[in-house]
Amino acid sequence: MSYYYEPEEPVTLADLAQPEEAEKSAPRAHTVIFSLLGAAAVVAALIVGGGWALGAIAHTEAGFCGRGGAPCTTLPLERVEDFAVADLPEGSTVSDVYLQRKIEGGAFRATVTLPAGFTGEIVAGVPSVESEVDGQRRVTFDYVWTQ
Repeated sequence: MSYYYEPEEPVTLADLAQPEEAEKSAPRAHTVIFSLLGAAAVVAALIVGGGWALGAIAHTEAGFCGRGGAPCTTLPLERVEDFAVADLPEGSTVSDVYLQRKIEGGAFRATVTLPAGFTGEIVAGVPSVESEVDGQRRVTFDYVWTQ
């Protein structure tokens, strides 16, 4: 019994240097479809995820609030005082805000509930309207400007 293998045809170095031609086969249709669906799912996830992340920070004072066209829907009392050019009494609460800056101008609307027992007058640098709701005094600032 011999363990030595002898090929039927002698193999030369030139034969080894030449790659064998493999049969080329086209990818199967279901492979292409699943690959395209997978790529589309990844792209959609990136778009949705990016939009969600930007939307989550767009409505915060620390984020893009008032920048790049994203409106502010929450502002602290100090920022409302800045935009309304008003000195509001301590204990006032902001109940509704909308601030949007654009290249051609912007809009500022805020409703502030004044503390119970406050009888002073509110002087503001922007148009304001006072009202009373459920026994509480409220001031609504509403100002639209153009550049």
